[in-house]
Order: sequence, then C-alpha cells, then structure tokens
Amino acid sequence: MSSKALVKSLVATVATAGVAVPLSGTDLYVRKAQLRAPASNSGAVFLGDSTVSAASGLKLAAGEYETLQVADPDAGDAGKDLLINLKDVYVDAATNGDKLGVLYYAYE
Repeated sequence: MSSKALVKSLVATVATAGVAVPLSGTDLYVRKAQLRAPASNSGAVFLGDSTVSAASGLKLAAGEYETLQVADPDAGDAGKDLLINLKDVYVDAATNGDKLGVLYYAYE
C-alpha cells in the first residue's frame, strides 16, 4: 500500500521575544519542512532546540527561509524511517509577535 503525501502548513508566533516556542504544540512527525520568516516580521527569528536564543540559533531575517530534511530525497529508501518532530524544533524572535511559517509534508 502506498502512502499519499499531503501538503499542510502552520504558523508559530513568538508572543514574547526571548521566549522560544515549539513549532507544534503536539507531536508532529515530518520528513521535510520549509520554514519561512514572513517579510512582515520586524526582526529576525532563530531556530533551534528548546534552548534556542539569538546567540545560539539559526538566524532567519524577514523574508528568508530554510528547509529541514532528514534524508536526501534522491537516496531512495535510505532514511525513510527518519522523521523530524516539529514539537522538538523551537523558534525565538528578536521582536514580540514575529512569526515563522511552516510548510510541511504529511503522509497518510
């Protein structure tokens, strides 16, 4: 039985700069996610684990994006069981209320 890929999205909002929030409030396992700091953000956002900060995170300025992926899509079955839990990926921001858009691929 083959699985069907579904494209879904979510938005993580950092209410208070300096206080990291998870991309998902519940377990959300994906193989690939595209993360984009909206052009409307006032400052940069920072990606990382639960300890992420402006000093330690991957910085995305407004309008920039990054892709999280566990395996090379051309590698065939290599890495097919590896998944990223978006609950374990955090975002912090330099400015209150800045956001991070997430486009991800779920399978059913």
